[in-house]
Amino acid sequence: WVDTVWDLDFTETEPLDLWIAEEIAADGLDTFPCLYSALAPFAAGDQESRENVWTLFAESSLSHQALVAVLHHFVHVGQHKRANAQQRVFALHSAGLYLLLLEIPGSIANQVFHQVMFDKCLHTLTKCWPQEMKKRKKGQSQSSQPNARRNRKKGKPSRNDSSSMEEMLEEEKEEDDENVYLSTEDLLQVRNAVFLLLKNFLRLLPKFSLKEKPQCMQNCVQVFVEMTSFEPVLHEFGFSAAMDVNKAKYIPELAYYGLHLLCSPL
Repeated sequence: WVDTVWDLDFTETEPLDLWIAEEIAADGLDTFPCLYSALAPFAAGDQESRENVWTLFAESSLSHQALVAVLHHFVHVGQHKRANAQQRVFALHSAGLYLLLLEIPGSIANQVFHQVMFDKCLHTLTKCWPQEMKKRKKGQSQSSQPNARRNRKKGKPSRNDSSSMEEMLEEEKEEDDENVYLSTEDLLQVRNAVFLLLKNFLRLLPKFSLKEKPQCMQNCVQVFVEMTSFEPVLHEFGFSAAMDVNKAKYIPELAYYGLHLLCSPL
């Protein structure tokens, strides 16, 4: 299964066996943060540990390619419109783990980077957040109805209006079938996971140059621009080259700093 995932470039892959996925996720939302905490010291730059993780994987008969393939499974599942809150958080945590692997010295030599996987992790920032296009469509259709009535000529049949209304209701029904309800607590969990993943990207960028990866660079700019309007910001904020991302409180704040990093000399 792992070889197939890599051979197909993380595109048309079979899902991970259900019992394996359930066993991995048995500890709930703590599953991936625990693994992250265990691997984080290897990315800290300490001389004692900076080159040991890949040896540790080999000595323990652990394939880092298998780990990346498993992370991809959870990323892929969490990006689906019908994904529940836990699946979305798992996807965001898995993407963060992949970025952490890239941050560890030796990741390039061990060929951990894959453009498709990187881009999927990047788009987890936007795809795991539930879209509210349905509400916007409702608001637009309701606001346009009075104008339509005023502009309609007297005595004119309204078959087109009724048929278009039926189509609109059918579209809304399809969207209801596709979307899943998330509680306020669920949304907060997903939002916090998005925040942490964006911080992971900002920690990676100074260490992992995208100079030779123009498509990844372009995708990062596109996603970061979108994230600048993710949520309202209650105060003005400034940033500089020496900004401490750990002191940031808002996702747009991190997004603007990410754009600053991307526009800085490579």
